Amino acid sequence: MIELLGYCIDGTKVYLVYDLAPKATLAGLMFDPTCNLLNWNKRCKIILGVARVLAYLHNHAPIRIIHRDVKPANILIDESFDPKLSCFGTALATNETCPIQVDRLCGTPGYMAPEYLSASMVSTKADVYSFGALVLGTVTGQRQLDLTRDEDPILSDIVRKNWLEGTLSNIVDPRIEVDSTLIAKFIEIGLLCVEKDLAVRPTMEEVVDMLLGTSTSTILLDF
Repeated sequence: MIELLGYCIDGTKVYLVYDLAPKATLAGLMFDPTCNLLNWNKRCKIILGVARVLAYLHNHAPIRIIHRDVKPANILIDESFDPKLSCFGTALATNETCPIQVDRLCGTPGYMAPEYLSASMVSTKADVYSFGALVLGTVTGQRQLDLTRDEDPILSDIVRKNWLEGTLSNIVDPRIEVDSTLIAKFIEIGLLCVEKDLAVRPTMEEVVDMLLGTSTSTILLDF
């Protein structure tokens, strides 16, 4: 998470001082076709880092926190390419373990879970859905929602189609050079997280375990 380092009060103005993230956001690095800073190792590091933060918020924080707006633009990247989850203005603190109904929707189209959009029901599984969309975007280098895309505006639908047809090479970011088997594993995790049935989606702790299971490969461990 982005760390609050301090604050300053100047008359009626209050200033908050946060940790510096000089690499800007994941979105800025990922969706710029001229940017080659994100090799596979760095993308793995970012995905695992975000997963660990969400697992902490959902299961180990003093009170359960549902972020509600997990997306590449809210992932700040520091000098070491460690991810910092930011923008907690829409976050929901709750002790409930079951989905709860909220009065108003907060989030970003494309990253909002179906049950949240259709019935205003939110739970930690809504963050899992958003995380899955983030994973698929990180592997493909494409936005989750792009109305100018001819094939399909929803990236997860495109990825699922190529997964079923065995044509993942058509959608993987060409800037990535890594074993296709490892990429397929990350895509599988991403697709599991964006399942429409929230009961099928894993918890973020389960996601971390799956990612660490993948990390037996030296490709992932060699950050």
